[in-house]
Amino acid sequence: MESFRYRLNNIGQIITPSVISASTDTISAIISYANNYGLSIVEYGDYMSEHPERLKKINEYEALHPESAKKVDDFLSSLPLQDRLGIKYLIYTAEEPYRSLCLKYMDKFKITSTIESGVFTHESGAFFWHKDATLVFDIDEDRINSRGQYYTFFHEMGHAIDYYYGKENGADDFYSSVFKTNGKTLSDYNIQDVENNVRQSLGDLLKSEEYKGLSASEKQKMLDNISQNILKQDENYDNLSAKEQELQDTLEIDYTFKLSGPDNESASDVYQGVTNFTIDSRDYGYGHSDGYWFDKNGNNTNKTNKESFAEFFGRKMTVGDTSIDGLESIETYLPESKEHMEKMLESMG
Repeated sequence: MESFRYRLNNIGQIITPSVISASTDTISAIISYANNYGLSIVEYGDYMSEHPERLKKINEYEALHPESAKKVDDFLSSLPLQDRLGIKYLIYTAEEPYRSLCLKYMDKFKITSTIESGVFTHESGAFFWHKDATLVFDIDEDRINSRGQYYTFFHEMGHAIDYYYGKENGADDFYSSVFKTNGKTLSDYNIQDVENNVRQSLGDLLKSEEYKGLSASEKQKMLDNISQNILKQDENYDNLSAKEQELQDTLEIDYTFKLSGPDNESASDVYQGVTNFTIDSRDYGYGHSDGYWFDKNGNNTNKTNKESFAEFFGRKMTVGDTSIDGLESIETYLPESKEHMEKMLESMG
């Protein structure tokens, strides 16, 4: 009865006054919206009472974009109702090109829960696996994710978009591996950001009273030796002087706390990837397991671009303070990478 009353009132408003100047398509869309919203009163009663404005936005978008709505419904069909609606709201209200990129590739892969997946075991319980066209994550954990509700879902969605856009545009790899600005890829900018921040942090530490007796050239030599060692994944640590080793150890402790917590996940992961865990904040934050970035012989097995892009995409798709704080952290610790990713996304729009 409530549903019927809502639809009747809306249709009554459309035909009063008796002469209206709207097109047939517009009237159909309005009636479709009224029907959808009316049915939502019945189907989504509990969700509506808690999130009336969200449900209104969902119905407005789906009334005007029925093909996209069907695509999203099919893709999210394995998830509980509250999560389907929560994710729909974030997709439909996202700015461009994020919304269109989410919608574009949904028919190319599927969602599989962590328990149901037969792909392989992953340390985080969440991943996009292009060979099996599968997105795996734990919806119960993601619903209360400290990095933002559904952050992991959109992080893995970012990996899928990165992969399919690259393949669609003739790349043999993920798009973030090949897209360049000023001749540099995202991985190049990740390294540049880490180096710049490490050198700045070392400079700040060298201003302390402990190093007051050193000349400017001596301080510069320490700064150069330590920063180069860190960027070479600590392979020259034994060749540093005792004073340099002490300063590097202090620097590593500082980063452990500076890059801690959910807001700093992206910077934490990238700094670990560039330095092979010489800078490592996993005890207080986020990151991958040993061996993910470099093998036991010191060979680079994964570059940081894919994770950097997915982490940025996840922050852009979530809402609230943690999304804002996460983007501010990226701006602080990965400023050149952030600018590059924004241009990359512009090129994908």
